[in-house]
Amino acid sequence: MRRRIGIVGRIDPEATLLDGQTIKTRTLYRHLAAHYGADRIVGVDTRDYRRRAPQVTRELLRCLRTCDDIVVLLSAGGRRALFPILSAAARMGHKRIYHNLIGGHLADNIEQDRSGKLVRQLNSFAINWVESRALERRLGELGVANAAYLPNFKDLPTQAAASPVPAERPFRLCTFSRVTPHKGITNAIQTVAAINAEAGREIATLDIYGPLDPAYAAEFHRLVAAHPGVHYAGVAPAERGVDIMRDYYALLFPTRWPGEGVPGTIIDAMGAGLPVVASRWPYYDEMLEDGVTGLSYDYDHPEQLHDTLRRFLELPEAEVAAMRRAIFTRAADYSAEAVIGEIVSALDAGGAVPARPPRVLIVIHGLNTGGAETMVLGLARELAAAAVPVRVVSLHGANTDVGARMRQAGIDVVALNKAKGPDPRAIGKLRRQIRDFAPTVVHTHLPVLEYVVPAVRLSGTDARIIHTVHNVAHKETQRPALRTLNRRAFTHGVVPVALTEQVRDSICREYGLESSAVPVVGNGVDVERFRCQGDRKVHDGGPRLLCVARMVPAKNHGLLLHTVAALGQTGMNASLTLVGDGPLRGQLEAQARTLGIADRVHFAGLQRDPRPFYQDADLFMLLSDYEGQPMSLIEAMASGLPAVATPVGGVPDVVVGDVNGALVEPDADRAAAAVQAIWNDPDRYARLSAGAVRTAEAHSARTMTEKYLELYR
Repeated sequence: MRRRIGIVGRIDPEATLLDGQTIKTRTLYRHLAAHYGADRIVGVDTRDYRRRAPQVTRELLRCLRTCDDIVVLLSAGGRRALFPILSAAARMGHKRIYHNLIGGHLADNIEQDRSGKLVRQLNSFAINWVESRALERRLGELGVANAAYLPNFKDLPTQAAASPVPAERPFRLCTFSRVTPHKGITNAIQTVAAINAEAGREIATLDIYGPLDPAYAAEFHRLVAAHPGVHYAGVAPAERGVDIMRDYYALLFPTRWPGEGVPGTIIDAMGAGLPVVASRWPYYDEMLEDGVTGLSYDYDHPEQLHDTLRRFLELPEAEVAAMRRAIFTRAADYSAEAVIGEIVSALDAGGAVPARPPRVLIVIHGLNTGGAETMVLGLARELAAAAVPVRVVSLHGANTDVGARMRQAGIDVVALNKAKGPDPRAIGKLRRQIRDFAPTVVHTHLPVLEYVVPAVRLSGTDARIIHTVHNVAHKETQRPALRTLNRRAFTHGVVPVALTEQVRDSICREYGLESSAVPVVGNGVDVERFRCQGDRKVHDGGPRLLCVARMVPAKNHGLLLHTVAALGQTGMNASLTLVGDGPLRGQLEAQARTLGIADRVHFAGLQRDPRPFYQDADLFMLLSDYEGQPMSLIEAMASGLPAVATPVGGVPDVVVGDVNGALVEPDADRAAAAVQAIWNDPDRYARLSAGAVRTAEAHSARTMTEKYLELYR
């Protein structure tokens, strides 16, 4: 069966309506019929849909039965009436709905919709074409993931150049719009009359074109009768707008319409090469340019039209001629042939519309200082810098140093303040965040899937869930119930991401997955932030060792203390700084005293900014029992520190012997020997320091973010 395409909007085949929505819909219908053949276009005319509700509904259902691709052009009222049907057809019937927005009111409608239903409906469509770039950005901020800029369009007659400046006087001005106070018609009449009265003669005349609002008719006729220079010229045929405008001196566009988008009247002015004197409505700057295509005044101060119009009428003829040429050059961007060609391309691609930036909701257990939290900070910063909408949700609190640094970077941070232990209420809180932010991707870290998976399912969104495993799988969570949940999640759509090949192998073993199902994305840091100024060199005195890690059993700080003691027994006066805190701190302080090295070990505690400690150190030490891919190790290498570390988890992916440090078995004497071998050979130390910096470059936050963006899309 030949493919059919539906069009839903005010087609009005009898051409009784001449508003912008109807003209745009009819123009699109005519062009698609010419391109595909009239027999392949199924029209649903929504004119008077309230009075004709049963008929319109029947026509729409017939269209949905026979068409896979449907282009929709609806007013706000039409959206309320028909979007539920169209959204259901997109979600359950797999119909491709292309929503071509009329006007600029949609963002306000979304903000007024507390239920979030409108955003969900919009996100169910293949694409939402909007007429301005500002509205595209605003819709993205409000959660519409598939908004794309597509200009308004009109059929424009072919014309080689802008028409010359009319020589006749008085100046002939015109308006083309619905004749209503919201379009500033009263203001235009009174302004022209006032300018004439001040001059004591007829400086300008005003011809008013457009359908007359019945509620305004009596007042309008009174105004016209009271001002001889003003005339009502009736309703001009849509295809005649450009030809009529050519003979005028300027178009007045004093709109006060709150939903003004990208008016077809302005496109006609472009086609005619007619300068525009306009209020700066929200999308003015996307079409016109003050002093180049005409003059403008403050939208909120309609009284400024008087002085602005008078200034325009006093401009030298050469300047007006330049304005006519400038506005004429913009017409090609709004021609029906050019814009509808983009619609045809999308239809022919079968819904393969241009990719939209993802919206990323990052969910993490908490925001205390740690490797996963630091990684999330760097990722969120890079996403924000790339103009990717991002929100970070902490199941627990966010009044931490990491949370503060996120807010300072302009990142939206939300704390759910989950109760200790299992807390089903957190699912509802998270569901509200998902419905409010409307993410396309939920990126999780640490054991949070027990809350995220049900929250996403209950939210009704189709957001993808990506879960980064920050440690070897059997260490990420030791609760059997959570491992069972992970196994089900990873085999039902949740994508596990490993920091290293070793972590990937552990995930595959633990959950029975193929390696192809587990992408690897290494941690990344802000390399420039940690870069050391100048080359590192061996100096007089013993090496200054540094470890930045939580004081927990896995980090094996006790082995570090024994290493310092072993170095002392060889006569090397090494010192050790421990940055971090944790439950073992008191025990470690006592151990340092017992080993007789308390004067050479500095417990620096938790530090908001570890950079000064990296700058003051000579070697980085990490003798952990197990690891994922330590952020502190990459930060140290970005600072030019060679590392001595145990070959656990993802450490061997970073530390390479005789390239940027040394890998040692968990033994104090072997660790001490590695430190001596590096420190006692200045040339080797310099080579390893340079190698550390090169290694860090491959683990930058930007590189990490680019890899995640590939997964998000």
